[in-house]
Amino acid sequence: MQHLRSVLPALTASALLVACAFARAEPAYPTRPIRVIVPFAPGGGSDIVARQVGPRMSESMGQPVIIDNRPGAGGNIGAEAGVRATPDGYTIIMTSAAYSANASLYALPYDPVKGVSTISMVGTGPFFVVVHPSVAAKTVQELITYAKANPARVNYGSAGQGSLSHLATELFNMTTGTQLQHVPYKGTGPALTDLVAGHIQVMFGNIVAALPQVKAGKLRGLAVTTAKRSSILPDTPTVAEAGLPGYEANVWAAVLGPPRMPKEIIKRLNDEIRRAISLPAIKDRMTAEGLDVAPSSPEEFAAYLRKDIDKWARVVKAARVKPE
Repeated sequence: MQHLRSVLPALTASALLVACAFARAEPAYPTRPIRVIVPFAPGGGSDIVARQVGPRMSESMGQPVIIDNRPGAGGNIGAEAGVRATPDGYTIIMTSAAYSANASLYALPYDPVKGVSTISMVGTGPFFVVVHPSVAAKTVQELITYAKANPARVNYGSAGQGSLSHLATELFNMTTGTQLQHVPYKGTGPALTDLVAGHIQVMFGNIVAALPQVKAGKLRGLAVTTAKRSSILPDTPTVAEAGLPGYEANVWAAVLGPPRMPKEIIKRLNDEIRRAISLPAIKDRMTAEGLDVAPSSPEEFAAYLRKDIDKWARVVKAARVKPE
């Protein structure tokens, strides 16, 4: 017993030394800047959200959060760069709903669900269904009637071949049996310009870009495409409310990371994102961009992503959509 008493202090001291060495070897995350890859050019929705959320995360995490724009190939170049990064929490991706569509439009070199770490949804928003005033439709049902009375003669614009606005309108065609004809543009701006001019008749457009034209009487707004009404247009019905139950097409922003990120780092990032988007200033800024804040757990976002990818895969196949 006397021998055991003499050994215990030495054992305790050794344990403390081991613990201290382990603490030095595993410093608390983060200890250096965090890079947020945005797979699109500056000024887009994902970029704006990242530049709003990033500084708030930086304040509470004590490290710079650097936005790294990597545009190209519909978001695939930046997404792949993020997926290939070291899974240590120092490189993450602020992506958009285009990520779901790209899973079917392109032969990706990684699994878009199993090959990433889902961290959190950030915000969701709708497309705004708008028509030129010459279209004899003030509701979605009237648009369906008008389109069926003029088969293959009602043209819709999109932000480009394979864009989410293209797929959202093709989903509408599939759901209603209409034959709205696709006219792809190089972005939302040129499409809206031609819609206002009457060269095309319909668009499932960016809500922020289309709303001023509706307020000016140059376009007529019919509905939004989310399951719930948008906070920026609370008096505008959803497409589902307008007689197409189950129809839904969401614009979203969310955060992914490379596969096999440690769970404790994913949780820390999820907590920080939730905290940032709960701030009134961030909520207001996101609302101004047509997005409602929509925090989620990593597991909830993974389930949503699988469902979203499956939905757009069906549309891509049925409408035989090919990327540009």
